[in-house]
Amino acid sequence: MLPQLSYGPEDVPSLEAAAPARVRFLGQLEPSAVRQRMLAARALLFPTRWYEGQPIVLLEAFAAGLPVVGTDIGGVTEMLRPTPEWLVPPEVDSWSKASEPLGSGGAVDAAGSALCRSYEQCFTPEIGLELLEDAYRRARTEPTSG
Repeated sequence: MLPQLSYGPEDVPSLEAAAPARVRFLGQLEPSAVRQRMLAARALLFPTRWYEGQPIVLLEAFAAGLPVVGTDIGGVTEMLRPTPEWLVPPEVDSWSKASEPLGSGGAVDAAGSALCRSYEQCFTPEIGLELLEDAYRRARTEPTSG
């Protein structure tokens, strides 16, 4: 059973107090600073409890070739299909085991490469535009039922 926690801005002081010494809270960053941090990181841990559809932070990580360890719920499961071994059950205790593969360079590199390929094949702005234009074309030309 997950503890009932809220992680809004009002909770930051209590989270900082409970965090290990090596954890730093940076607050909101400019997109360029986020990208720099992603390029220097070993992996992105995404321990969400929400059934998110397509979190932008995951797309940013994919584009940077950054492996993602994510909760096995909602759209995160679908997005991390190229690396299912990096999905974690939504229990707090599962996250300590989830960080174990991060020590292996080969596994981390392979996961980052797989997610980068997924981004290039499915999520680039060009592909998004193509899919949107195709949807508009079909809406304009296909007969409606009703």
